[in-house]
Amino acid sequence: MRTVTKKNLAGILIFAGVFLLAIAISCTNNPKNTVPSENAVKPDTSQGTDDTILYWTCSMHPTVRSDKPGDCPICGMDLIPVRKKDQGSIIIDTQTTAKLGIKTAPVEIRDIDADLHLQGRVANDQELFIAQQEYLSAVSVPGDLTHSAQLKLFLMGMSEPQIQKLRDRGTPDEALISPSPNRAWIYAQVYEADIGSIRPGQNVMVTFPAAYPGLSINGVIRSVSPIIDPEIRSVTARIEVINHHRELLLGMYADVHVTVKVSRGLVVPATAVINTGVRKLVYLETEPGRFVPRTVKTGTVTDELVEIVDGVKPGDRVVTTGNFLLDSQSTLAGGQSLIYGNAADVEDEMPTRTAPAHQH
Repeated sequence: MRTVTKKNLAGILIFAGVFLLAIAISCTNNPKNTVPSENAVKPDTSQGTDDTILYWTCSMHPTVRSDKPGDCPICGMDLIPVRKKDQGSIIIDTQTTAKLGIKTAPVEIRDIDADLHLQGRVANDQELFIAQQEYLSAVSVPGDLTHSAQLKLFLMGMSEPQIQKLRDRGTPDEALISPSPNRAWIYAQVYEADIGSIRPGQNVMVTFPAAYPGLSINGVIRSVSPIIDPEIRSVTARIEVINHHRELLLGMYADVHVTVKVSRGLVVPATAVINTGVRKLVYLETEPGRFVPRTVKTGTVTDELVEIVDGVKPGDRVVTTGNFLLDSQSTLAGGQSLIYGNAADVEDEMPTRTAPAHQH
């Protein structure tokens, strides 16, 4: 269950205040302000089609109900029909929707990418530099030592194409012990849970927040070590970058950003999903000004997108801004809040509810 803290309650009151302000503006601008009607119409839902009109109401004052069309007795606006299919919906005219800042976005099928952050440093790998020297010496004298020296390079993280390139060049890579104007190596730690997302050939973006906050350099993962460090449960990704301006110094800390494809599926903006602690829901705009809550099941979650496994379909429009305002409008209309319950429920349960853990 969700804790309704003072901060949460203040947020609800602010949203409700915004909605009531919109009502006040509408009433002030309309000269037909009269006393509200006391003739509430109770809908008969026992029969009729989805288009059967149950009653007429005001989009700004949903407590007003009439058995025939006319003007709202509070603000003078034209009453709108509520059909059988509208039960459980929140209906707001398009002008008020714009005033309240309610925005929607389509449900789409997209690739779901995540930004994987790795911690790294500018390499000073004297051990690998010496191993390269040993390999080149072994190659010059045919014998069993060549195979052993090559195996050592494999175990230290060099790929077969890199070893062949070393052999063709005939000299060890001096960028391993001193960044050159052309190249430098970044060694990044990849924890065991992320190994499946990393592979040679991937492009990365390397930043240096401590030394150079505004600097970012493109790089390429050239190889990944085949051995997991037993203490920190990680492998080392060797990343080649261009050191155009000689900014990089040995041992300098770096952040490596890798965009990895997580999956492909039905997604909505992260702001569209409301997590109540018990269930997750979105508001669908089924037609202009008509909003319906829908419980959904979610899959992969990123900073910007949420995968929807069940509950919506491609082309649906979900509310991305104003979700909580719509929920508070449900209460104002005499219904029950989908998130907090009605106002009495909030007050009664405040001392005993605990907040759910932050979810990703």
